[in-house]
Amino acid sequence: MKEKNFKKYIPGMRNIKTAAAVFIDLLIFEILGFENAFYACIASVICMQQSVEETVKVGKSRLIGTSVAAVIGLIAFYIGERLSNPVIYLFLIPIGTIFIIQICVLLKCASSASIACVVYISILTSHRILGDNSSYPLTRIVETFIGVIVATLINKYISTKYLRVFKLRKHRNVDSDKH
Repeated sequence: MKEKNFKKYIPGMRNIKTAAAVFIDLLIFEILGFENAFYACIASVICMQQSVEETVKVGKSRLIGTSVAAVIGLIAFYIGERLSNPVIYLFLIPIGTIFIIQICVLLKCASSASIACVVYISILTSHRILGDNSSYPLTRIVETFIGVIVATLINKYISTKYLRVFKLRKHRNVDSDKH
């Protein structure tokens, strides 16, 4: 009975893999001297799924959505800058959202539309104001790509052997406690 109750406190494989992917993302960004691993970590957390196939599917959707948003975001940003009136963004953001959703539908990846809209809106709101619009879309693609690749590799190469070793150690400790 005690063992069954204890099992619920043992992290599952997806939990362990997600944490490992986030750690690797942080490590890569630290080693390369990149400023912020936030979006890579988010991509790894969202993309980590029960199977490698599911991880690849979600990762592909993230990359497509981020890429579509980056292109449309850059175009909208340059239009807004040419018109030199910040009020134009009240129209560019919703119009761009329509284009993004339609492009994702036409590309047969409607599942990418929501993340694409989030990235697009981020480009044209906070990052436009921060002044890093031209580099931000490309940076987001690279960061997302890193997170997706890390999640996929971790999901593929970290096996359930961890759990078996952990369970064996736990059983050995329980057995040694009895003696």
